[in-house]
Amino acid sequence: MFDITTAVISIVFVSVTLLIIWRPFGVNESIPTTLGALIFLALGIVPLSGVFHIASIVSGASITIISTIVMSIVLESIGIFRWAATNLAVRAKGSGRALFWYINILCFLMTMFFNNDGSILITTPIIIQTLSILNLKTRQKIPYLISGALIATGASAPIGVSNLANLIALKTVGLDLNTYTSMMFVPAMTGIITITILLFVYFKREIPVKIMSLQPHSISTIVHNNYSTFHPLQVDPQDKGYIDWGLFRICILVVILIRCSFFLQQRNGPQLLEQLF
Repeated sequence: MFDITTAVISIVFVSVTLLIIWRPFGVNESIPTTLGALIFLALGIVPLSGVFHIASIVSGASITIISTIVMSIVLESIGIFRWAATNLAVRAKGSGRALFWYINILCFLMTMFFNNDGSILITTPIIIQTLSILNLKTRQKIPYLISGALIATGASAPIGVSNLANLIALKTVGLDLNTYTSMMFVPAMTGIITITILLFVYFKREIPVKIMSLQPHSISTIVHNNYSTFHPLQVDPQDKGYIDWGLFRICILVVILIRCSFFLQQRNGPQLLEQLF
């Protein structure tokens, strides 16, 4: 039955959603969501105990996702992702179809090692800039952008740690990462490969057979001097763009070790805690 509580919930939810999309006066997205939460608390729709219960469920997953976003920002700040995307254009050797597969591989790896949200937010402007450098028309960019976004989203399915919703769901049902991966890795990878092939078949006519060929020596200039599209993580225009490869190797090693630690902790974590305490 539609009562006053349901009406209030619907009004607040719709209002918050509209404010997030509209963002009047450039208001930060966190403000309307915080106000909506406070209204629910003030009216007693959501009890304070419910807030603590939800926090106990999502806190670990939230910290995990935030930490991976921080790691991706560090790598982005030294220009690694732009360098990688431009390298794909060079390795494509003038083939638009090869570039299609390279871009999807980049989006897949970004999600696997970081998270799907960060992958989409970081790689999309980079891909747009790379495609613009190659002088592709707007309709020719669509296959690369749509396929990259879909693959980046789907790539969060195989191992579970690349998606906030996955982590929360695993905690809710009491499923550990190793069990999830053993059940989902093969079907998820099969689905991702199938989706990629179907996307290629669907967009085959729009994907240019030949594109402009970039030379390896032009990568540094393109990465650091031609990034005209605004990006919240872009480097200082005055920066000469030197990539600290030592820092890059350390960052990649840290990312890999942290990813591996998720699964090692699931297997050995309880035993280690018993030994320590």
